[in-house]
Parts: sequence; structure tokens; C-alpha cells
Amino acid sequence: MLISLRRLWNALTRRNDTSAKPAVKRRRRYRPFAEPLEDRVTPSVVLWDNEGLDGLWENPVNWSTNQLPGVLDSADIGLGFSITANSNVAVAGITCQSNVTFNGELSVVDAVFSSGQVVFNGDVHLDATLELDGTAVFNGVAVDGDGVVQLNGMATANGAVAFQNLDLVGATLAIGFGGTTTIYATMNFAAGEVLGAGVLPTLLIDAAATLNFVEEGDKHIDCAVENFGATAWTGGDIYSDAVTFTNKSGATFSIGEEAGNWTDAAGVLVNEGTLTSEGVQDPMGVGHRIGIEFNSANLVHVTSGILTLAAGGHLAGAVTIAGASSTVLGGGPFFLNPGLVVQGQGFMIQETDATVTGTVTAANYLLQ
Repeated sequence: MLISLRRLWNALTRRNDTSAKPAVKRRRRYRPFAEPLEDRVTPSVVLWDNEGLDGLWENPVNWSTNQLPGVLDSADIGLGFSITANSNVAVAGITCQSNVTFNGELSVVDAVFSSGQVVFNGDVHLDATLELDGTAVFNGVAVDGDGVVQLNGMATANGAVAFQNLDLVGATLAIGFGGTTTIYATMNFAAGEVLGAGVLPTLLIDAAATLNFVEEGDKHIDCAVENFGATAWTGGDIYSDAVTFTNKSGATFSIGEEAGNWTDAAGVLVNEGTLTSEGVQDPMGVGHRIGIEFNSANLVHVTSGILTLAAGGHLAGAVTIAGASSTVLGGGPFFLNPGLVVQGQGFMIQETDATVTGTVTAANYLLQ
């Protein structure tokens, strides 16, 4: 009992004591610590010195570090060598002025082959840019990834070859005998030529791909082209030699305002899909000139300007000519399918040097 009264007295005196210090909260101590990071290797340039004297990429002695360049390294190869890689190669970059043959697969971010010849016998996995300024040979391989093959020199594609993205800049792409080169994403054709050797070499544009004729340079085509996707002609003239360009069913072919003329003495442009022509009103009355036989079984839309068909052909399906626009039939025999439908308030003009067989109903049909 005595102990309980004492505890009560102590509690009451502490409550009335104004001099008592307030309770102080203790702060939690912060103890710094080091967070471990992943190991990192600084990218390095590994030089080819050919000290192994055998020309083999896989021989470490041929490299300045006496180790093979790895996925974070850039291989630098000067002039005057001939190198063969028999196994798969994976590097960050390649700068090369010599002859190289890749018999395995190549995985690379950026590569520049400025001279010499590079031969690809295995697939290429490309992240950024593969610049080919010399001579290149693709033997039945695929170049995949998000990167772009920039062709500035001469390349040969043998067998079935595939590119995701291909740029032709004043270059030559030769498709070998009976071969097919397929574009799966984008091909930008600024200038140069696509050639074919032997029987049925074909440039194939996949249904999800686009072929762009861009800029003012001349484009030469000497192989069959099958467009299952989209073709956009926005610049320059096209020259071809007895080729067949087929715009497949479901595909599109658009001619932009800055497109030039297409010249071919004996070739055929076949439209099974949709062809659209857009142009400025030309005071000289020329507009876009298709100097290749034009056979259309589906849809043609002339939305503005003048589309001149200067080498004859067959017209079926439907032709829509917007007001103040014209489609000119000139320079060759034309055969109009009885089912041909001409729509719109524009003009279909038959020039005096054109012979037309068949009948058509059009809002405005002129003889010139």
C-alpha cells in the first residue's frame, strides 16, 4: 500500500512541475551504404594487324589486343588484307578497307566497308547502319533488324536475298540469275540502277513494305518488279528496259507532284491494284508521262494535274478523273475493255497519234 501511494504522489508532482523538460524524439540514424553496380567494360577499337599471317578472323593473334573483338568492340581493318570469318561474328562496329568474307552470321550495330569486297554467306543482324561503298555480294542471306543497308557502290544478290531496309544512293544492285530480292520494310531508291541477270530476276516488295522512288536522280530498272505493298514515286525519272512492273491486287502505286517521266521501249506497267496520280496543273500540257505500256485491270485515280499514257495499253476496271484534271491517251494503240468505267468531271483526251479500240462513256472525252 505504501508503494502504491508513493507512485501516485510522484505522478501528481511530475504533472504540476512546469520545469520538467519535454520529451525529445530520437531521430533515426541514416547509415549510408554503397550499392553495387553491374560490371561495365569500356568499348574499344581493336585493330587488325595480321600477325597470324593466315587471314582468319578467329585467330586472336591477328588482332592488336591478341583477343577477338567482342560485342562492345569496334573492329578496324585497314587496306591490303584478305580476311575470312568462318564462325559467327558479333561486334559493335566495323570499319573496313579490305576484302572480307563472312561465312557465318554477322551481328553488328554500325559497319562501314569503304573499299574492297565484302561477301555475306550468312545472315546479317543489323541495329543501325551498314554502309557499303565498295563491292558487296549477298549469297542467299537475309539482313534483318531495325538497321538500314546503305548501298553506295556495287552489290550482287544471288538466290533468295531479303532486306528489311535498303537505300540505293547512286548505286547498282544486280539480282542474279533467277534470283528474288525481297524488301520487307522500306526501300528508298534515290538514284542508280537495279539490274537483272538471266531469267526472271525479281525485286519483290512485301505486302507490309514500301518502295520509294525519291529525289531527283535517275532510276534505272532492268528486272521484274512485283509490288504487293506500296510504291510511292515522288521524284526523278525512271528508265527501264523491257521490264514488267506489276502493281499487285491490294497494292498501291502513287505518283506525286514532283515525279518525272517513265521511259521504256518495250516494258509493261501492270496495275492490278490502285494507281493514283497527283500533279500540278502543267501549262505545257505534259504532266506525268508514262512512256511504258500501261495495262490496268482495276482502279486508276487522277486526283490533279495531267497523267499521259504515251505507249498504249489496255484499260479496264475504273478510271476516276477529278475536275480540272486530265488523262491523255497518246503514242500507241489502246484497247478499252467494254466494262471500263470513267468517272469524274475531268477530261479523257485522245491524241491524234493514238489509236483507240473499244467504247467508253465519259463526262468529257476530247479528240486532240
